[in-house]
Amino acid sequence: VAVRWAIAVFVMIATAATFTCLAPRTGAGPALPPVVIVFIVLAASARGWERAQPRWLRIGANGLWLWNERDAAPVQARITGCSQWSSRLLILALAGESGRLKPLFIAADAGPASVFLELSVLGRRGSPASL
Repeated sequence: VAVRWAIAVFVMIATAATFTCLAPRTGAGPALPPVVIVFIVLAASARGWERAQPRWLRIGANGLWLWNERDAAPVQARITGCSQWSSRLLILALAGESGRLKPLFIAADAGPASVFLELSVLGRRGSPASL
């Protein structure tokens, strides 16, 4: 929820900054179309990012299975490493079918503490269970 609010605030600040920069040069009326375009592009990008984020995950013997809003089928990924910020945030490095590394951010309060602990252990080990 906090990330959604932060993105919404960013979109509003970027839109206001665009208007602030363009309005003195072109006037308020001619500045509105580019400002609206900036708002639409940023809002659509934020929505696309939101929809691409995994909604469910399952820890299996072969790594993680991730589901998001777009795909009906799960995506399998191997945990190749992690970075942990205190006991509040875990960033997993995932290698998918394409082999490209993608980060997965998991807040400690996003699920049960046992799942957060299991994911952090798998991340520190580079997930030998997924080899």
